[in-house]
Amino acid sequence: MARALTERAEEPRNQTACSAVPHGSTCTRCGGIMVRDFCMDLMNGAGELELAAKRCVQCGEVVDPVILHNRRLPQDSMASRFSARVLSSDQGRPGVPKPRRFPMRSQTLLQVGLGVALMAGVISVATAADMPSTDKDMVLIPKGEFAMGSNEHSDEAKHQVVLDAYLIDKFEASNTRYKEFMKATGHAAPAYWDDPRLSKPNQPVVGVSWTDANAFCKWEGKRLPTEAEWERAAKGPEGDNHYPWGHKLDPKKANYGQIVGHTTPVDSYPEGVSGFGLYNMAGNVFEWVEDWYDPKFYKGSVALNPRGAEKGYNFANQGPVKVLRGGSWLAPETSLHTSHRFWNQPDNNSYGVGLGFRCAKSAQTVSDEALQAGRDAFIQALVSMGAEKNADAMASIEKALASEPGNKEYLATRELITKSMKKK
Repeated sequence: MARALTERAEEPRNQTACSAVPHGSTCTRCGGIMVRDFCMDLMNGAGELELAAKRCVQCGEVVDPVILHNRRLPQDSMASRFSARVLSSDQGRPGVPKPRRFPMRSQTLLQVGLGVALMAGVISVATAADMPSTDKDMVLIPKGEFAMGSNEHSDEAKHQVVLDAYLIDKFEASNTRYKEFMKATGHAAPAYWDDPRLSKPNQPVVGVSWTDANAFCKWEGKRLPTEAEWERAAKGPEGDNHYPWGHKLDPKKANYGQIVGHTTPVDSYPEGVSGFGLYNMAGNVFEWVEDWYDPKFYKGSVALNPRGAEKGYNFANQGPVKVLRGGSWLAPETSLHTSHRFWNQPDNNSYGVGLGFRCAKSAQTVSDEALQAGRDAFIQALVSMGAEKNADAMASIEKALASEPGNKEYLATRELITKSMKKK
């Protein structure tokens, strides 16, 4: 690796290397999509080496040869081996400023700041643990296309769908979370709230109507997922899994058919998670989604961000119905496939021992310019940290967080700055 890096360093600098990074490769950690993120400059005596880095949109893993190389180095030597600067993919175009060159003293301070930031990984985990449960247990589903539907039933006609990026809960809403909701809002307890088979804190809440589920998600600052969002999250990055884990039914990967006899904890069956890492997308409880149910909707559905039928089908004049997804601990194996559609009236919690939900929210869209400004502010925060100018560092990191509020690196850095300020 060292030899390869030295040989590459002797080549002329290519200031458009960032724009040449391929998109669409797969993360080795979680299977998510890797996209271009930024460039790292390695200072190794032979000269500067610019390499293209990629970041996973799902788990945040950053991969490039420099990082892989440095992971083999002692922690205290990392900062002295390289410095970083952020490059715009539009570098060199008219009207776009060239990357800023730091004076030698600033480079030294930046290296110190980077050394601190590299050790912030431990803190970022603690920071995530302190985040409200409303956000820390959500999974980002990147923008993409998938085949919605299957050949199982007439109301599941296959069709292509494209969805913008969104976030969805990794777990079904638990009794613990629902209890907090009731306490804060005075909302009535759902059916079966005191049933000893179903009322343990980490079991999914059951006996909820669509109206209950919708109210809870709004209270958490979220919403119910659309039927298309739910199905894409269940089918995974491949976009066509018949079951969340693949194409073959496996009784060890889901709670269904009264095999267990009750609901199981929301983090049960880890071997049955979807390709995006979501738990219990098959079995445990049926999950309410946003859409009205219409058996013919798929045949005329729009391809981009479908929101469901305008009104629900009225079965036997009992009232229009909403869609339910995912099967339950009571339902047979035929309800487990990722495209299966079920329904119920929105204010009806009959079959309530098997009715639950999870929430979603639209991903915040940030312009490339705003992201670049955030990265510049992050670098400036590291420089100020190295110079022990904590007030300036805090101002810069707050600017960075304004562009990406959930960025773990930024959050961890703010935590470090806060601790430093308290010591003085």
